[in-house]
Amino acid sequence: CLRRVGNLSAEHAVDLALQLLSGLEAAHAIGIVHRDVKPDNVFLVPRNGATPLVKLLDFGMCRRAATPSGDDRTLTRAGQVVGTPEYMSPEQVSGKRSFDGRIDLYAVGVILYEVLSGQRAFPGKDAREVVVSVLVKSLPPLRHFRPDIPSVLDRVVSRAMERDANARYSTAQEFMADLVECK
Repeated sequence: CLRRVGNLSAEHAVDLALQLLSGLEAAHAIGIVHRDVKPDNVFLVPRNGATPLVKLLDFGMCRRAATPSGDDRTLTRAGQVVGTPEYMSPEQVSGKRSFDGRIDLYAVGVILYEVLSGQRAFPGKDAREVVVSVLVKSLPPLRHFRPDIPSVLDRVVSRAMERDANARYSTAQEFMADLVECK
């Protein structure tokens, strides 16, 4: 869709993001963190006269969120960095072992940035360059590329992409509430 269209209207992007976040909310409710939310794992099912239905695919790298007891069993080896660098949160690219669903919410923010601006948030010629960008690059506001984007939506996407996980949305429900306000 992105290759065909280039970028989406704010309304269309918010509708799709709400569906994506709803799926993540269900996964997070049972303690599952996807760890590889990216456009290639977001499937759009066409529906006559309606917004496409969003399906989140490929839970092959998912893991249980770390619990207060420190139990962070994973389907992959401990300490292994997994995901697609362009959509990974700073804590993921840094190799931190303890993280939660906020990494998935960060990725939704990156996807929103991309579908609204029409370009990748963190392009690079190789994974190392992308990782450095994720850790240090300051992004221009969405309104720099698209003055028609409501400033409130620009703020929502910026909050979702905060480098500090504590400054990000803590739940998909919280993120969805702000997106509904944007509508």
